[in-house]
Amino acid sequence: MYPSLVFELENLAHATFNYVQSLSGNGMEHLKKEETWKNYRDEKYQLSRNFLNDLINKELIDSQSRSETKDNKQSKKIDIEIEIVNLGGKYWEKLNKGWKDIFYLLQSLICLILQLELKRQVEYLHLSKPNIYGKLDKN
Repeated sequence: MYPSLVFELENLAHATFNYVQSLSGNGMEHLKKEETWKNYRDEKYQLSRNFLNDLINKELIDSQSRSETKDNKQSKKIDIEIEIVNLGGKYWEKLNKGWKDIFYLLQSLICLILQLELKRQVEYLHLSKPNIYGKLDKN
């Protein structure tokens, strides 16, 4: 633990003890009340110079953290781009041709399914004829 932090905590504990001792009447009853702690919060307390010197600016840490995160994301993006380039033009040409072939096969399959369904509907209409009530009877 930082010596300046230990020193600061001891001073704060001493200041708190003095505040509690200064309360009139039964101090324990006062400690249970929210108003006592609101008043204590308003008490002036000066942090030591050593402690302040040991503190690191939170904004600086946050800024460095954001910068590192951004750098890591950028680095990963560059790594991915390098891998894509390393695959080479032939790989991407093959992949493109492969997708075109798959797309053509899917189109053909959809056309075949539609033709079969159309054929089934036509056969159903030819095999059925309406009766006197307008309903279809099978032959």
